[in-house]
Amino acid sequence: MNPQPCSDHARIYEDFVRDIRNDNRYPFIKYTDDYNGESVVKLCPSQHQSVTPYRQKKLTEGFIDFLLRDSYPIVEMQVCTIASQRVFEAICNQRHLESLRLKCFSGKDISHIVNLSRLKKLFIESGLGIEDISYLADMAQLEVLILGETKKIYDYSCLGKLKNLKVLGVCHYQTNIGGAKLKMKSNKFINEMPNLEWVDLVDCKIE
Repeated sequence: MNPQPCSDHARIYEDFVRDIRNDNRYPFIKYTDDYNGESVVKLCPSQHQSVTPYRQKKLTEGFIDFLLRDSYPIVEMQVCTIASQRVFEAICNQRHLESLRLKCFSGKDISHIVNLSRLKKLFIESGLGIEDISYLADMAQLEVLILGETKKIYDYSCLGKLKNLKVLGVCHYQTNIGGAKLKMKSNKFINEMPNLEWVDLVDCKIE
């Protein structure tokens, strides 16, 4: 099947990796004590309102300790605030995850993502600092991959190894000031993906 281009990618992406920020059916985990064994959760490890920087640091450290302590029965997680490098690495200890959506990853290294061997859907709305995506090539089980704001990446050819991928987006999901384009060395790698059904590279300048 020839992959079809996406239009209105914000709406379509939410169909592929749903946005549950405002869905009250799922718990908003602002403090680790809020978690009661749910399989679908929204995490708030940072940016708490009306707390001191010291208290915020303690809250974030608490989340890191919580996520590293055990692998909980969480299959879908949406991180609704900034995920630092250490928070991201702790999230990658949650081996039951099948769907992960990050509002903003502020780190550089996503190598720990390979620990999530059950992950089928990954959506990073903003990954400005990501320097290397080659680790994603080892995640053969991925079916949906959406990367936003990956301005430091130029060569995406490693993604051609994702033979089970059905949906691919490389985009300016949150902002696109002045219509700037993400640079992409080549898009020929999508021809190596036999199951790809939807692709969105509209924000990319193919060179």
